[in-house]
Amino acid sequence: IPSYSLTVRATDNGHPAQFSDVAVHVHVSDVNDNPPRFFQLNYSVVVQENAPVGTSVLELIMSDRDSPENGPPYSFQITQGNDGKAFGVTQNGLLVTSSILNRRTKEQYLLQVQVPDSGIPPLSSSAFINIQVTEQSQYAPSALPLEIFITTNEETFRGGVLGKIHATDRDPYDTLVYTLVAEVPQEGLFSVGVADGKIIAGDKLPHGHYLLNVTVSDGTFTATTSVNVHVWCFTQEALDKAVVLHFRHLSPEEFVGDHWRNLQRFLGNILVTRRQNIHMASLQPAATSDGVDLLLAVGEPHGSLYEPRVLANKITVSAGEMDQLVGLRMKKAIHVPCHGSDCAHRVCKETIQLDPGMMSTYSTARLSVLTPRHSLEQICSC
Repeated sequence: IPSYSLTVRATDNGHPAQFSDVAVHVHVSDVNDNPPRFFQLNYSVVVQENAPVGTSVLELIMSDRDSPENGPPYSFQITQGNDGKAFGVTQNGLLVTSSILNRRTKEQYLLQVQVPDSGIPPLSSSAFINIQVTEQSQYAPSALPLEIFITTNEETFRGGVLGKIHATDRDPYDTLVYTLVAEVPQEGLFSVGVADGKIIAGDKLPHGHYLLNVTVSDGTFTATTSVNVHVWCFTQEALDKAVVLHFRHLSPEEFVGDHWRNLQRFLGNILVTRRQNIHMASLQPAATSDGVDLLLAVGEPHGSLYEPRVLANKITVSAGEMDQLVGLRMKKAIHVPCHGSDCAHRVCKETIQLDPGMMSTYSTARLSVLTPRHSLEQICSC
């Protein structure tokens, strides 16, 4: 308890008794009885030989359970193992190289770092840092291009993580850093995770096509790859004319990675339209089987859309050919109005409900698809 607020009352012996109150504030001062603590007691890091002087090796993060006057600022000192004064520690706790390292001369250092606090008398803690000097990077990183498809029934996409750049490096200890290179008009719309390569969209991303370039660096070499982002904000009319295709015995990731592009080409041929006009409005696991449900709309972005009955009939007629050429076994195609035997003498209406707040992401190394969740409601009345 750092402080107490007391009320003291003095009462005399008169009749009637008189009294007076006074407030007393008691502050309990801190004693420096806790040494500073390292985030961990032992560290292991790797640094490449011939790295420039001042290269950051490790950030030492400290904490102290005492009050601030007995904690920071800390004094960092290397007490053992710093042969040739190869390393130094800044007062911010950053371990850096102080000389050019040569792996043939020395390939491993075991440093002991001691850190006292600012208390009187000061208390200190120590930690060991094992540093391995590796060969200079010999191979450039390589990165795969990424294509991202986003669909939404809102005017703009709400934003979030879109996918991840897949990059590799043949040097075993290289650390890859990702940087986004974009045109000025796209500034602020996208960003990339420096350490993980995740592509992130800001909020209110408009309909359209965006071409981004991402550089991947290992500190010595740099590679560049492209990211194509397609955002399709479809209208209620497109939703009303969409059909639901059910495919059996595959997962959404398998559908996206192995079949979607081929399905676009196949449907483009039988419907006599461009592949870019075949839109995946929504994709999700089937609720009742081990397959997927695809909400499909076909048509020009600002032109007319295929009527759902015509669309469903053409796809159904070509189901066998689809199985042979694309490897997709379609169970059924649902369209508006419903066409089951129980609807023969009724007025039927099917509505598809979308939840743009529930986006599903399905990714492969080269392709990432983001779609809202959908549900199908059938209303039949006499």
